[in-house]
Amino acid sequence: MQRGAWWWQGVLVALAVWGVHLASMAGTGAVIAETDSPWHLTAGRVIVEAGGLPHADPICFSSDGARWINQNWLANVILYRAYQALGAVGPLAVTTCLLAATLLVQGSRLRRRRVSPLFLVLALLATLWTLRYAGVDASIRPRFFSALLLVALAWLLERDDPERRLGPWPAAGLVGLLALWFNLHGEVVLGLCLVGADAVGTSLDAWREGKGPLPPRTRWLLGAAAVGALSCALHPQGLDALLHTGRTLAGSAQQLDLVVEGLALDFRTRLGRLVEVVLLVGLWACWVGPRRVSARDALWSLALLHLALIMRRGAVPFVLVAAPVVADQASRALEALRAEGGLAARLLDGLDQRARAAAASAPWVIALALAAYLLLAVPLRARPGVPGGLTGLSPAVFPLEAARFLQERRPPGRIFCDYSAGGLLGWALYPERRVFIDGRTDLHLATGAYERYVSIVTLAPGWDDELDALEVDLVVLPSSARLAYVLHAWRGWEALHQDAGWVVLRRPG
Repeated sequence: MQRGAWWWQGVLVALAVWGVHLASMAGTGAVIAETDSPWHLTAGRVIVEAGGLPHADPICFSSDGARWINQNWLANVILYRAYQALGAVGPLAVTTCLLAATLLVQGSRLRRRRVSPLFLVLALLATLWTLRYAGVDASIRPRFFSALLLVALAWLLERDDPERRLGPWPAAGLVGLLALWFNLHGEVVLGLCLVGADAVGTSLDAWREGKGPLPPRTRWLLGAAAVGALSCALHPQGLDALLHTGRTLAGSAQQLDLVVEGLALDFRTRLGRLVEVVLLVGLWACWVGPRRVSARDALWSLALLHLALIMRRGAVPFVLVAAPVVADQASRALEALRAEGGLAARLLDGLDQRARAAAASAPWVIALALAAYLLLAVPLRARPGVPGGLTGLSPAVFPLEAARFLQERRPPGRIFCDYSAGGLLGWALYPERRVFIDGRTDLHLATGAYERYVSIVTLAPGWDDELDALEVDLVVLPSSARLAYVLHAWRGWEALHQDAGWVVLRRPG
């Protein structure tokens, strides 16, 4: 097999895994099964119908008086337009394209680094698994735009540049990518950090080689980072969008502890184990390999590793950026072991040959899997989407029967809802009704609504006063929730609707 062939077929191995997953979903009834997905559609609907970004939040009454900074506005619009055209399968098709593109760019990064077939396949599978952890399964989130842009930025920065000059056109490409990112997702700050780390690493490598601390590449990178940060002016909410991201990342430890993704990485979880494996392989490769890691690669990996350790949300960008770096170094270590011979060399070499052979069948697998998805999943289930429609949503995840009851019977009063149900209820009831909370954690932390929600649902001291102060007449909660039991059995709230998983209660009197 020619040297340029195995990397492409390695990419197809990872794509085949994803294609088989999509094909397996073709016959299921549920398309969207992730709690944040509906409020992204609602946000897109609000923007499309208003013809711009509203300053006030029209979805939750708890955010009255607060400005809604929507960093994902363009992604929300794209997802909602896809829903209008194809129904619930439309946004999932967008997500599929984003993930396929992410894997292809990641494969290009690995090809450019001339990674061995074994570590190429492992790096791509690690990328795929990490993306699935981020919510691939039946999820539509702007975060997938961010994943693609992150690996695309790394791809741009890893272009061959032996003289460390960069130049105006690559710098312009970096600025354009950052400007687009500003309108798609708030993780653009990671992109700015990546460019900054590259600039510092370039200076350190040049200084170590005796070529001066400020080569042209460093100056171009710093200029691109500065202009890229200023490109936030292209966001409809301007500088506020950038400042909002900074305020969110610099939130107090107490606030971050309220959010699952803000907790420290737990190495007992699958994602934690994957990060641990990447670290161990990287340390082994640095110990065995003959080549020193560049300052840029080291700073990239260490900065994102630090973020991953203090906040589990950072584990995904760490794996996406560091996997090709570790695979590159591991490939050099494999070459060194081959030169020395021995049992370890023969074992790894055998695995490398098997990875090369397995990749040869990938084109047929990917062709059949994606053909099944395109021919079965999309055309047979695609229908123009109705705003607020509940078709294509998982009844195992969302309170669909409770939402239909509220849509049809329209009992009056403010609605207090479970956090996981807020996105769906906002989607189903907008614009006639507003709910208390949904998945926009940054907004609800800023208004104090998230802390009030936690106080009420955990029955903390004073919870009943908090609930009364909200002047709500209806609550939508899981049937097993302690709050639902207390309100119904002890406080006399009437059960207007109850199904296998959810209950709608009305205040007495």
